[in-house]
Parts: sequence; structure tokens; C-alpha cells
Amino acid sequence: MNSPDPALLEIFAAEQAEHVQKMRSVVAGLAEPTADPPAIEELLRRAHTLKGASRAAGFELTETLTHAMEGVLAGLRSRQVAFTASLRAVFFRVLDTIEDILTAVLSGRALPAIEDLLGEIAEISRTKPRMVAAPTESGLVIPEVRPEPPSSGALTPGAQFVRINAAYLDELMSASSELVASTAETDSDTETPGEVARAEQAWRDWSRLRQDISAYLRRRRNDPEFAPVLECIQGAEHHLQALLSEARLKASARRREDWERRRLADRLEETALHVRMVTADTVFGGFGPMLRTLAQEENKQIDYRAEGLELPADRVILQSLKDPVMHLLRNAVSHGVEPEDERLAAGKPASASIRLLIRSQGDRLRVIVEDDGRGLDRRALAEEAVRRGLSPDAHAALADSSLADLIFLPGFSTSSLLTTVSGRGMGLAIVRHEVNRFHGEIRVHTEPGKGTAITLSLPLSVSSQHVLLVRAGGQTFGILSSFIRRLCRFRRPEIQTFEGKPSILVDSEPIGLLRLIDLLSFSTDRPPVDDAEALQAVVVEAAGRTAAIVVDELVDVRDVVIKPLGLSPASAGLTAGAIALPDGSVGLILKMADLLGRFREVSVAHAGVFRAPEESRQPHTILVVDDSLTTRSLEKSLLEAHGYQVRLAVDGVEALAALRVQPVDLVITDIMMPRMDGFQLLEQIRRDPALAQLPVIVVSSMESRTDQERGLALGADAYITKRKFDQRELLETVRQIL
Repeated sequence: MNSPDPALLEIFAAEQAEHVQKMRSVVAGLAEPTADPPAIEELLRRAHTLKGASRAAGFELTETLTHAMEGVLAGLRSRQVAFTASLRAVFFRVLDTIEDILTAVLSGRALPAIEDLLGEIAEISRTKPRMVAAPTESGLVIPEVRPEPPSSGALTPGAQFVRINAAYLDELMSASSELVASTAETDSDTETPGEVARAEQAWRDWSRLRQDISAYLRRRRNDPEFAPVLECIQGAEHHLQALLSEARLKASARRREDWERRRLADRLEETALHVRMVTADTVFGGFGPMLRTLAQEENKQIDYRAEGLELPADRVILQSLKDPVMHLLRNAVSHGVEPEDERLAAGKPASASIRLLIRSQGDRLRVIVEDDGRGLDRRALAEEAVRRGLSPDAHAALADSSLADLIFLPGFSTSSLLTTVSGRGMGLAIVRHEVNRFHGEIRVHTEPGKGTAITLSLPLSVSSQHVLLVRAGGQTFGILSSFIRRLCRFRRPEIQTFEGKPSILVDSEPIGLLRLIDLLSFSTDRPPVDDAEALQAVVVEAAGRTAAIVVDELVDVRDVVIKPLGLSPASAGLTAGAIALPDGSVGLILKMADLLGRFREVSVAHAGVFRAPEESRQPHTILVVDDSLTTRSLEKSLLEAHGYQVRLAVDGVEALAALRVQPVDLVITDIMMPRMDGFQLLEQIRRDPALAQLPVIVVSSMESRTDQERGLALGADAYITKRKFDQRELLETVRQIL
């Protein structure tokens, strides 16, 4: 057959799916031996329509099968053919083969053979597999069977295809994955002390004993009465040598057997995975007609394109994404893109662009739904989150990383939000549920007036997955390797403070730091980290967030089969599943996206564990003196964000009174203030014996060299001009002084 036009192929695939599904249902309900006439008429109508569509799309084999099917249906209608169980089975095989033909064309595989099936149809119709001279009552005839030669090498010699139950295939995949995981565990067990270790220990013990008595044996060697004893000693030594040699040989053979078993298990899993791999077009290939119909109903013009449909992935993953992706695409049409007049007024093309992009990155499948519509209204989302008590900080909802936390919540949208955000987010909870079910993540990127892109990231396969096992708080946890950016080891002096939270530098980038036990809210009495303690951290990235998570121990890296917990999302908490460990215990797989979602609130509460002992006892107190409310608020927020306690004063008089009531560790003061300016305040502080040693930093708009020299001469420890004010400079100066 000739290669069909992609647009026409989309339409034909959707039409065929509709007809085949309905025909399958009707055939299943036919009674024996006389079929229901209305049902036969419907089958005839659908077979005839499908034949015409397959002819237009260039599917000659499908046309041939539907034509033959029409002949049998005509015989049923005229009562010349009886409906039997065998005929029902043939009908189902015809429908299965029709689906196989489309799948073969979409995936570029060999076309199925239909000669035997046509022969069965002809036999049931009491005809030979050649053109019938006289037409049937309906005017339809059985075609002559003339197998077409393979086109472009599509059919390979000897290629055979079978149809199997998908449930059995899934069970085979699961069993093979568990076999791989168990062989890996068995292989690791063979490295532990066993027969060889015991035999080698016995030989070492014997060798030490033989050395200890060697002098005695030499003296008694020629003693005839000692000969039987010496013979027993030599026999025991030979016996121990034989046991050690035998144990080593068995261990070597066992290692070879383990290696061969592991190789076969890997081969079985790989083969099962290949069998279950299908191209994305088998699931996502028919969305075009649906979207265009929806756009017509809403009087919108769209340009829909799908890219990457040839990418192979696990059928289970693709099937689980079918409904979520369909929902995202329909949302893009209904709520994302604007009507034609609105687009033209905004200077956009009348036809909106909607894209479905299928990508692979490593062992991850990425499905992206993007449009060039109006985008999400961040401000409205933030206000709605605050109104409903979902987020105490409206501004936090404005970041892309937080949008997924909001719009995918069940029932987040309301009627008032529909007018500002066009209802995006309604019903999206099912999308998040499916993605979480396969340990995936969701990212949302939107620009007002330019559009929205939603990325779903999942593993390419649900077979065994690569997991890093770690220990924290006496328990074992697993982190999927796809979320791991790197592993690092460091000590407390390498920890810095960034935006008020402990951080480490990774590739010159500050990454927030937190212990896993704190993220999981484990109760612990562990003291703060000291300078000599070596820390191990896993730098992870998920849902647009990056963090360094400190663990007690990095245990192992292995391929495992993750078992579902069987709990509701609320009950499962931060765990995505469980794995069996060799010692019989259970390890929990962590949900990285949800875990990092807690990082912001938890990191501030537990920041003190990474500070030096003297820092963790009591934060420094700083008095900020400035008559400008804006400056006071700015400096207060900056200092408090970095762990300092801050007090405020509006001028020198108020500051001096506060200092004499309650001491502080540092004063940051302006110069130009009412009642008592900064220079006068400096003089008073240096004259007071109780305050004379108090550090003072001047932050002023008075930037002349004369003013700076005067401030330093009066005893200021540092002088920073506001015009060149830099937060990092102020913080660094404070750190150096304190």
C-alpha cells in the first residue's frame, strides 16, 4: 500500500476505531442460529462505510476484509448462512486483523497475512476463495483472493504475529522484573561469608596450630611410636586442603550459575519489555479529529500537530496517559486558546496553535501539551489559593513550580476563577493522580498572553527501576535515580547561608540543605552537626526544585520492582511504594516532588542543626536605626531572613534609650535623622563605658569622602553608602564583624 497522508490517516484511524468497537459489541450480542435482522443491518452499514473509508485511505487489505465480511453478512440477512459460534470467532478475528493492519502501518511493521482468514470466510459462505459469478441478494460479492506482494519490504519472510491477552503480558513483565531483582539480590548474597569463608578460616586456624607444634613434630618425626599420630595429622591436613579446594570450586561454579541466571533473567526482562513496547501513535494518534470537532463546536480555529508519535514506550505507561493527555488537550481548546476575534485583537493569528510533543530523555518519557493561548493568570491563582486557605503566601503561588501544586488540586477552580483563568485546572486532579502513580512529575510553564506548556515526565517503562537506597533515622528509603543530580560529601565549615537557609555550593550554585529525617518529620534528639562530622547528601531535582538532602548512609544502588502500598494518596503521604530488602525488611520509595514541596517550610525550622555550636545557641541581635520606614523594613527583612534578630529605632534618641535598656550585638544606623543624627549617636555610644565596645555600621546616603572619614573617626566599624547599597556587601560586613 502507498503511504497515506498523515492528516487523512488520523481521521481514518479515529473512524475505524469507532466502527470496530461498535461492530465488536454487536457481534458479541448476536444470537444463534438466526441473527437479529436490525443488528445485521447495522453491521452491514458499518462494514460498507469502513470499506469505503479504507479505500480512500489506501488500506487495501482492510478493504478486502470488509468486502468479504459484507458477503457473509449478506448471507446472514438472506438466511443463506447460519450464525454459529465458529462464525462469531471468525468475525472477531476479522476485526482483530483490521486493527492489526492499522497498527502495522502506524509502526512501520510487517502487514499481517489475511489469506487463511479469507479462505475461512469463503468456506463459511459455501464458496471457494475466488470471485463469485452471481451476486448475493445484497449485490455484494466475495472477492478473489490475490495476495499482494510486500510493499517496500514491509513484510519480512516468515514473520508471524499472534494476539495475546494484555493482562498476561503485564504479568509476564512483572514476573520477569521481579526475577531480575531477585537474581541481583542472590548475586550480592554470594559475596557474603559462606562455605568458602568457613573453609578458609579453618585452614588458617589449622596452619597456626601446625606452626605452633612444628618444632615438636620435627623432634618426634623419627619416633616409630609417633608415626600413627603423624599420619593422622597429615591425613587431617590433606582432608582440610581437599575441603577448601572443593568449597572454592563450588563457589566458582555457583558464581558462573548466578551469572548465567542473571544474564537469562536480564534477557527475559528485555524481551518482555520489547514485546510490551508500542509506539506513542497507537495511543495518541487519534486525537486530531476530536480536537478539531471540539474547536468547531466552540467556533475556534486551531492548528493541531503531534510530534514524536514514533517514539516507543511501555504500553502501560502510554495507556495510563491517554485520558490525562486527552483532558489536557481538550482544556487547551476549551479554556486555553482564545476565540478568533480575541486573538486578532491581541495581534495573534486567527488559528490557535496546539502541540502534543512526545520526547525521551534518558529513561524518562516526557509528554508536553502546549498552546499559544492566553496563559494562566498567576495573580488570580494566588488570590484564590489564599482565599481558600491553600497557601498563606500569595506570592509563592506565582512561581511556575507552585502552579502545579495549585491547578491540579481537586476542585481548585470556582466560578469566579473561571472568568480570570478560564477554568484551567478543573478536573486536572486525575492527571496528577496518574502521573504520581508511576512516580512521575508535572511541570507547568506559562506566560500571560503567550500560552501554557504542561510537561508530564514518567519512566519509559514500569519494569524494574534504578533506585538509590539510603538510610536515615534507622530506616531504609529509596530514591529513583532519575531524580538524582549528584552525590556529595562535605563538612559543616563548607555550609553557607543563602536567603536565611543552610546551603552548599554545587557547580557554583547554592543548593538548599536539609536532613531527610527533618523532611520526614522524624522525632530525633540528635545534636547539631559539628565541624569534624562528615556529611553525605543526595542532590535531587523534581518539579522544578533542587535540594541537597542529608542522609545517614548511602547503602546501595540496585534495580528493583516497586510494589504499590495499596493506600489512598492521603494515607501514603510522602511514599510512592515499597520494595523488599534482602534482610526481609521493607524499604519505602520517596515521592521526590512532594518531598521537595515541603522543603521551604521545613528548612527554616531546622536550619540550626547545621550551624556551628556557638551560632546555634542564640542568634545575634541587631538594632537598625533609620527614620525611613522603607529602609528599616528592607534591612529588617534581609537580616531576619539570614537568621538575625532585629530591633528598630527611628532616630538616635530612641536608639540610645533602647540600648541602655536592653543590649544588642550590633548597631546599623543612618546619618540624617531628626532629634539625634547618626554622628551624634556614634559619639554617645563611644562615650558610654557600657556601650563603647558595641560594633556600629553606618548605612547612609551621605557619600562624600569627608562624611565617610568623619564616621570612621567617630568609631564606626564600617561605612556603606546607600547609592551603592548591596545586600551581599551588608551581610558580609555583618558576618565579619560578628
